[in-house]
Amino acid sequence: MGILNLAANSLAPQRGSISQKFVLMLFVSVVAFTAVIAGFVALADPYGVSPIKVARSGLNSTKLKRLNIDRQLKPYEVLRYQPDTVFIGTSRVNQSLDPAILDGARFGLSYNAAIPASTLSENEASLRLFFRLAPGIKNVLMEVFFYNFTRDQSPTPEFAISQVAADAVALQFSFQALRQAIETVQYNRITDAIPAHMEPRGYWVPDSWSKPGEIFQLQPFVTSIIAAERSHPLQGLKQSAEVRLDQIVALAKAHDVNLTLLVLPSHAWDDYRLLSLGHWGKLEDYYRLLARYQNVVSFTQPNEVTQEPARIGMRWWYDPVHPSLDMGRMALRALNGDLSGAPRNFMARITPEAVDQLLAKRKAAAKQWAVENPEFVEQFEAEKARVLH
Repeated sequence: MGILNLAANSLAPQRGSISQKFVLMLFVSVVAFTAVIAGFVALADPYGVSPIKVARSGLNSTKLKRLNIDRQLKPYEVLRYQPDTVFIGTSRVNQSLDPAILDGARFGLSYNAAIPASTLSENEASLRLFFRLAPGIKNVLMEVFFYNFTRDQSPTPEFAISQVAADAVALQFSFQALRQAIETVQYNRITDAIPAHMEPRGYWVPDSWSKPGEIFQLQPFVTSIIAAERSHPLQGLKQSAEVRLDQIVALAKAHDVNLTLLVLPSHAWDDYRLLSLGHWGKLEDYYRLLARYQNVVSFTQPNEVTQEPARIGMRWWYDPVHPSLDMGRMALRALNGDLSGAPRNFMARITPEAVDQLLAKRKAAAKQWAVENPEFVEQFEAEKARVLH
């Protein structure tokens, strides 16, 4: 027993030394493995947020995963870029407004922070967050989408900076980021076709193989509009929407920010919808509400671009709701004082003095368009009679 005890006592220090070395080696291995994974994600950069900023054809130049993550990505990029001007609004802003058009002395560096399907409440919350993340913001271009004013607005949510930090970490150090980094490299090695994605300045671009106007089809539009009218008839303007707009205006004023309210183009199809279904009065109420505010700019006057015929190869529209980048670029150039190539009445300011004339011209144009497009009218009225009467 004495010999065994002596042997055990002599081995104890060696076991402790081996155990410590094992823990140290394990720790070093984990750190090295984590560093390799983090380096790979940073190099592949699936979301375009890596500080390395390497873009190589066949490796990571196509960011197919930079899509449908606006709520996580855009606050982080506002913090990262510290823009002078931000765009706020729905997918209509997201898909049509290229911030590079406004770069310069007046607007500085611009960023498209629009969130698809956003509400006025969410826009207010986003602005409150952005003013904390980027105190140097001087200009805000915010869409005032008609249909947002016909929906009750929920209380303004609170967007915390801690959530922005958590999202930033997840975009660069997470299992999902690793998986999508692998998928990004795999995709780039297989093809150079560019799918729909979000550009570095925040705006959406369609698939490289898409055909403009391909989804601008009469029957699906008519069917969906009439079905929506049956299940959820369009409501009048909501008081909560007006309250949110008042709060946004006050917020911009409190931060000494120049706020421009944008009425983006509406297609003639949608104007006929409002006219036929008895909602034109709601549109007039909307115009008269906007006329009470300062700096409201409209791009929805009736002309050859808002009445562009539906066909493959359309220039000004992606679908009956979303104007194209060409339309948005023309709007931003006009806003910056360059009206070359734009219809004569492309841009107008909605003011108390101008509102009646703007409404009268738009209604007259909608009626005249209906006369000139009997096929559309026939299909729309037939579906309306079948479903609603």
